[in-house]
Amino acid sequence: MLCRIYSAAGELVTEGACGLRRDGDLELVPLRARRPLRAGEGPLLVVEGPRRYPVRVSAVHGPRDAMRTAPTPTYHLTPLATA
Repeated sequence: MLCRIYSAAGELVTEGACGLRRDGDLELVPLRARRPLRAGEGPLLVVEGPRRYPVRVSAVHGPRDAMRTAPTPTYHLTPLATA
């Protein structure tokens, strides 16, 4: 699915392909980014279709595909509880 990540100020930070991890968190591989995300950053807003929810960047991983030559990060995003 396609996800967009927005800053707390409403600025589009990155968008890319995201999927659900086994632990219930998200992984996002950016397709377009205005800037890289950093581990610990948040809260950020994930928008996927009609759904919107806050997340924090739990970790940034390198590419898992050995065929990629350029460094492409994979972001581990943890949804934040909302009251």
